[in-house]
Amino acid sequence: MTDYSRFEASIGERRSYHDEWGSLPTQIERAGLPRTRFLIIDRGTDADVAGFNVMNPGHPNPDESLRPYFGEIVPNDFADFYKRWNGGYLFYGVPHNLLSIEKIIMENKDFRKSRKQALEGPWEIIRFADIGHNDFVGYRKKGDKWVVSLLRNEYPDEWLLAGDFEAPILAPSFSEWIGRLIETDGAMPSGSPASMRRII
Repeated sequence: MTDYSRFEASIGERRSYHDEWGSLPTQIERAGLPRTRFLIIDRGTDADVAGFNVMNPGHPNPDESLRPYFGEIVPNDFADFYKRWNGGYLFYGVPHNLLSIEKIIMENKDFRKSRKQALEGPWEIIRFADIGHNDFVGYRKKGDKWVVSLLRNEYPDEWLLAGDFEAPILAPSFSEWIGRLIETDGAMPSGSPASMRRII
């Protein structure tokens, strides 16, 4: 079982950010979260927001649900996390709407349908965290491994897998990605959606 004690401890840590674009209150609502769970000073053009990670109860069997789309054994650390928390809202720098197992399947099928790709698995790209503007964090196949990558909406999936527009790797595994979110306060690669400024 993957050790997520560090993440579990961080769930109760309140973090405050200045959002220079004023888009975070809308993102919170789009994620299905009540604004009352956050302290929001919304000026229309910008906003200050304070809040916590908001996590869903675990899924009974993420492996079985996702196996047809991975085409093999689902990465252990990913399944272990989803047995504890079936998605939620990760409040680190760039807000991450971490999709539930059910929404992972639905969202990826919607992407594939809009891009005229086969809906049945296995897939080579699996989006699991919405960071706004139809950009996602997700898995992509690199060789025989799954790596966590930034998946920009403007590029076709085949471009994200290799070549000049290959999706940047955020971490070699899901558990390491979670660890880096905590360590870096959600910092993203250059050219990614801008992180919010942490209010100390």
